Amino acid sequence: MNGLEAMQALASGKAPEPPIAKLIGLEMVEVAKGRAVFGLEASRKHANPMGTLHGGVLCDLGDAAMG
Repeated sequence: MNGLEAMQALASGKAPEPPIAKLIGLEMVEVAKGRAVFGLEASRKHANPMGTLHGGVLCDLGDAAMG
């Protein structure tokens, strides 16, 4: 299975949702050859001590889409 096939299996529910996606609420919006779109509804649970979005959450979002 190549990367696209693995992502399509996730999108169709044939592969289990990654634990990190469940933990922080990542959602796969679209996947196609050369394109992956993920979403995340940021909330207070994603805040850093300063009350803004924690940078690690942004890294997780980017990692999911670019990985």
